[in-house]
Amino acid sequence: MITTQVELYVKKEFSMGLREFIKEKIEVEKLYDYEIAGIINADSLMVGKLRKNFGIKKAVVFPRQFERNYGEGRRGEIQENY
Repeated sequence: MITTQVELYVKKEFSMGLREFIKEKIEVEKLYDYEIAGIINADSLMVGKLRKNFGIKKAVVFPRQFERNYGEGRRGEIQENY
């Protein structure tokens, strides 16, 4: 898919612009580029380039991976012990 096709797809399916869509998926839902690419049927490299062009930083990786490995809520328990 080319950028204009992706923009049209996102506008049609999610009723928002491509920048807003990518920003929401990264900042609110904490998704990675490849996960966003799967949602919009695009290449993850393309999503990464779009994200960089829009000036959006990558999702924070550590908390999500920690909770996936050790269970939800464990991060707060460990912080309380220190």
